[in-house]
Amino acid sequence: MSPLFHAAIAFGAIVLAGFAAFGVPALFADADRGLARLAGALVLLTGAVVHEFVARRLERRALVRELDGHRTQQSKVLGELARSRAELHQLHDALEAALRKRTSGAAREFEQVIREVGVLRRLVDEIAASPTPLAFQGPLASRGQASPKTNGQANGHEAGPANGHDGEARIEGPVAEDLGDEEILEAVREGIAADRVDLFLQPIVSLPQRRRRYFECYSRIRTAYGATLLPGRYLGIAERAGLISAIDNLLLLRCVQLVRKSQQRRFDVGFFIHISPRTFGDAKFLDEFVDFMLENRDLSRHLFFEFAEADARARDDGVAAALARLGRAGFRFSIDQVSGIDCDARALRAMHVGFVKIDAATALGGGAIANFADFKAALELAGIEVIVEKIESEPVLLELLDHHIDFGQGFLFGEPRLSRDT
Repeated sequence: MSPLFHAAIAFGAIVLAGFAAFGVPALFADADRGLARLAGALVLLTGAVVHEFVARRLERRALVRELDGHRTQQSKVLGELARSRAELHQLHDALEAALRKRTSGAAREFEQVIREVGVLRRLVDEIAASPTPLAFQGPLASRGQASPKTNGQANGHEAGPANGHDGEARIEGPVAEDLGDEEILEAVREGIAADRVDLFLQPIVSLPQRRRRYFECYSRIRTAYGATLLPGRYLGIAERAGLISAIDNLLLLRCVQLVRKSQQRRFDVGFFIHISPRTFGDAKFLDEFVDFMLENRDLSRHLFFEFAEADARARDDGVAAALARLGRAGFRFSIDQVSGIDCDARALRAMHVGFVKIDAATALGGGAIANFADFKAALELAGIEVIVEKIESEPVLLELLDHHIDFGQGFLFGEPRLSRDT
């Protein structure tokens, strides 16, 4: 209420009181002056009471309006508080879910590491438990001669089926070339026990873009003094000494680690790993291998197991049944060193074969495959990809592109190199 309003009411009361006290006796001579003054006082008092009543009423209305405004504001604040509380609960639930996910993920990773460490420990224990005299399961190759299994040469050219036939890979540092078979075997044992089995990768590219789509995995072993043993020298010796399963185990472990890192980085690439038939002949390894792969089915899109054609034909029923379990779980296999057109595409598909590798010379008519186009069409009709390997020059590639090949492997696209991610 403004001061002018209060002044107007007070002025009105004073005028009425003055008129009653002084105006009435002046107008009416017979009026009692004492009674008139008392009437004026009553009028003034009544005006004061009315003024107070009106003022309080107006103040109460203003207070009610103010309270209504506060209630409205309080309702808004309570609504915002409720929304904030709901958002806080959502954030809390999201953080808890993320923490649980991270904790469970960390627990899974920890469990995987524990299992991998267990594999390494078992390998080391097996090696340590073997007799000190290094007894071979077959005749040793002579000093300087490559093992029959790999047809390798001491100069670093290797082209054998065990663990791939990767040719002349670039090796950083010295190469162990002047070791006898007993020394190589001892170096292999020490390398496995000390976890000095390295992983090398050679790209497999899509054509004609030459985009790296897959990698083939190879093993190398380093000696105690840092020199590298080439597969052409140690694979045959290690196989006859019964150590090839340990090498395959470590190579598989490296590949699994690499696949996991590729998945974390969202790299859409696959990895081929060749496992020796002698390794699959180990019933204990085969059972553990199948169980481990079935527990890690997410690896099936990125990890492919490779066999030579002759080894695939010679496998026994136990190995076939174990691999069939993996195939039904989504894993695919690769057949390499194909030498003829007598491949039954439907039978390969039934064996869950997803890839067939042939070398460039065979594809171009240098081998037993007379009609590469029909061969490739039959495999592709069965859903099997064809990879041509050992492509080492541009003229050979141009000739192969006339056959519309989709994937190629060879020194032209990259030699095997040490993986830095394992």
